[in-house]
Amino acid sequence: MLEVRDVRLEQAGRSDWADAASDEWANAQSLWDHLTGASNLVEAAQAFDFAALLPPEAAVLDLGCGSGWLAAMLSAEPKVGHVIAWDGSPHLLEHVLPETVALVGGDLERIERVCGDFVPLTLPDASLDLVAMSSAFHHAPDPRRLLGELRRVLRPGGAVVLLNETPWKRLMVLGFATRMYLAALLGLVRGTPIARPGQLAADHVLYDDRLGDRGYTAGALRALAAEAGFTLEIQDTRLPSFKPSYRDRMRLEPNLVHIVLHPR
Repeated sequence: MLEVRDVRLEQAGRSDWADAASDEWANAQSLWDHLTGASNLVEAAQAFDFAALLPPEAAVLDLGCGSGWLAAMLSAEPKVGHVIAWDGSPHLLEHVLPETVALVGGDLERIERVCGDFVPLTLPDASLDLVAMSSAFHHAPDPRRLLGELRRVLRPGGAVVLLNETPWKRLMVLGFATRMYLAALLGLVRGTPIARPGQLAADHVLYDDRLGDRGYTAGALRALAAEAGFTLEIQDTRLPSFKPSYRDRMRLEPNLVHIVLHPR
């Protein structure tokens, strides 16, 4: 009898989410130019008062760090002692992050790079003072499990900051649900399924199948946070996701918000 051949690690090595992203993710300079020239993500993050949440020599996790621009910013904070830059893309961590840190003016010596999924977090209990995620929480396949892990690794007095989220308005969810329903109904009538990207769940919308983008209402986010034992504060940045010079703002498009979670 032939032995079982386990190819899971080999498969994972060939799968890099950055491959499905836009061309701007190819290198540090093009991505930094896009982030600062086309989007408001960096500007919104720079306006957030991290120092108010940090003790001296703070241990910080940038979860879903991508190119590492936020990890670079955090490594330059005087109160930060150590930053863990955690992402599922080996390419970004190995090739893009070091160059991005240099572009941002961060300290690479204070940044530990970890390639892994959102969960489980292979970190000790009560080992972090701050967890930051920029435009990343809505990519988590299992937000309940993720919030449980974040609560576990936080030290007393610690916080989670979900930067640059865009909670969906209820009318947006209704519009998405209507389009999905009509596509399914028309497919039944014609006898031919209509391929339409996305999925609708009870508490969220999956609107990008490739990158796993999910839309949550503010109410759904509050419910998730409460279930995990967090209080939730939403800070409106008053900025759209993209600058007007890059694209027009879509109808009903929400502002970027920062969500601050504290364990109860």
